[in-house]
Amino acid sequence: MANAAVDLDRIEGAIVRPCRELSHVIPVVRRGRSKLRRAYKILYSLKLEKRVRFCGSALADLQAFPVKARKEAGRQIRLVQGGQDPDDWKPVNPVGPGTREIRIRESGKAYRVLYVAAFRDAIYVLHCFQKKTEKIPFADMSLAARRYRDIRNQE
Repeated sequence: MANAAVDLDRIEGAIVRPCRELSHVIPVVRRGRSKLRRAYKILYSLKLEKRVRFCGSALADLQAFPVKARKEAGRQIRLVQGGQDPDDWKPVNPVGPGTREIRIRESGKAYRVLYVAAFRDAIYVLHCFQKKTEKIPFADMSLAARRYRDIRNQE
């Protein structure tokens, strides 16, 4: 199994681009009673503490999603990197403790990203697939469970 640390800034058409620790100062012009006043708004970006690691073919599977679904998956993974919950998720405990499923709906089709953020060093994307049935297919569930076990054994 290949767990590749991916520098998402260097992938062409990257799905997720980690924020950098930068602050920006933007001048804001406000009209006061007497004169034009200038104020400055300071914007801070999030520092994303965990890297995203794609297990096995998860990155290639994600890149096979349609563009809108891929962008939505990237946005949801970025929320997880920032310490927030995705917009639409549910736990997938049969795979392993802490495993979650990001649910994406696009053009009447359902796409899923299985990930685990419970490990200290990274967020692991275990498996990405298009869901065609009511339940997660056994083959997809067992593949994600095997990748989870491999990660746990490496820790």
